Amino acid sequence: MTIPGAVSLPNGELAARWTSQVPDTTTQVVVHCAGRTRSIIGAEILRHLGLPNPVLALENGTQG
Repeated sequence: MTIPGAVSLPNGELAARWTSQVPDTTTQVVVHCAGRTRSIIGAEILRHLGLPNPVLALENGTQG
């Protein structure tokens, strides 16, 4: 289950790779997974890392 144009980036790699995936501070970041739990965790990781962009978790994931 993927979203066309999305970048696959496992939660374990967010801290190391988010800067190379987000072009500027105005780009909205939507984190998704199949359900919702991992996307919530991923969005919180980015927020705690200080990502200045708007960060959202896709409600109910790609299954929703």
